[in-house]
Amino acid sequence: MMFKKVHNILGKLFLACTAFFWFGCTDSNSEFPVNPPNQANENSSSSEAFSSSEQRSSSAELSSSTEARSSSSDVQANSSVSNNVPSSSSNAPASSSSKLTPKDLPKVSFLDIDQIINKNQALSDTAGLMGKKVSASDYCRTTLQGVRYNFYDSALPTSSRNTAKRMINDELDSLLESPQAVTYSEEKQKCILDLKYSSWEGLPDYGIPIWYSCEHENEGKDSVKIDEAYIRALEARNELFYEEYMDVFKEAINKAVRCDSLE
Repeated sequence: MMFKKVHNILGKLFLACTAFFWFGCTDSNSEFPVNPPNQANENSSSSEAFSSSEQRSSSAELSSSTEARSSSSDVQANSSVSNNVPSSSSNAPASSSSKLTPKDLPKVSFLDIDQIINKNQALSDTAGLMGKKVSASDYCRTTLQGVRYNFYDSALPTSSRNTAKRMINDELDSLLESPQAVTYSEEKQKCILDLKYSSWEGLPDYGIPIWYSCEHENEGKDSVKIDEAYIRALEARNELFYEEYMDVFKEAINKAVRCDSLE
């Protein structure tokens, strides 16, 4: 009986010690608490929200970068296209405004340049020439003279300027002999007289021009029909003559302005 009591006491003491040690173990683990379910859910939501935000930010940055590259590509493409567009100064024919015309000269009452050119038939008329016939030598000569290099490699420029000076002199002589000149003062008449050219340019020695052989090589040949090539060459030669004439006319008109201001 006594033994049973001791045994019961020892059993209770063992259970008490076991409970004590179990409780101490539980308290020590409380230093590293496990998140409660709600807190775990909140952390999970926060993490997902941060991840989602990060993804949106990354997507936005990627989209912005893509748009920037796309915009940059568009700008470069447009710039390339713009650079490839030919300019009017490089591909367009030379503007006629660059060519000196009588309209560009000061107005003088007693000298009309267009009238002087027409009166002297200084430039060959190309109207109605197509299909007509010219000698083979004339065809040969005209097509060669219409080339700028050939034209300036000859005495034609000097001859053209001398011709323009004669045209001015003839016009001034006609003016001074006309009834109109009587109404001018002596000072104005003298001024007009001084406009006349008294010297001519000496013809330079360029040697034999390239068209010299046209007369001999085409001697005895039948006449040929005027075609587009002949018309173009004749018009080109007219332009070259015109340029030389205008140099002289410009000089004469600029001097004549003072005379025109006199009574």
